[in-house]
Amino acid sequence: MRFIGSKEDKDLYLNLIKEHLPSNIEDLDYVEPFGGSFGLAKTLDVKPKRLIYNDLILYDVDICIADEIHHLDYNEILNMYDNENTIFYLDPPYYGKEHIYGMERKFNIFHEELRNNVKNRKGTILISYEKCSFISKLYNGETIYLYNGKNHYKEKEMLIKI
Repeated sequence: MRFIGSKEDKDLYLNLIKEHLPSNIEDLDYVEPFGGSFGLAKTLDVKPKRLIYNDLILYDVDICIADEIHHLDYNEILNMYDNENTIFYLDPPYYGKEHIYGMERKFNIFHEELRNNVKNRKGTILISYEKCSFISKLYNGETIYLYNGKNHYKEKEMLIKI
């Protein structure tokens, strides 16, 4: 694990993620399989070949700069676009906070399923989570970057690269 020192939270997080994007991002499809308002792609200096989002209907329209928008299960999106020319940014419900998203499944089952669904993908996977020992153990062997910034729940964050 690598620890990233503290800076302004959002700036640090954006830069941490951007720092780990492939240098040839303009040749890649950028896919966010989980709905969200983060919209990393709109912050990039160099735009990906295609922007593909999932479930944006729930969020502010100003991030809808996408070439494609889907309303599917995240695993269907992973399967649809998985190739060596794709980078996936996943921002799943954080461990222990799934109830905020109306999820009924037990915490560990969802996150174990997600881990199984992202391993052995052809595309590059970046996953953001709050710092959590369960998630760290689940992704043991993968590259995990930690940073001192805090999200709106006041927890430290981590970025997993697969």
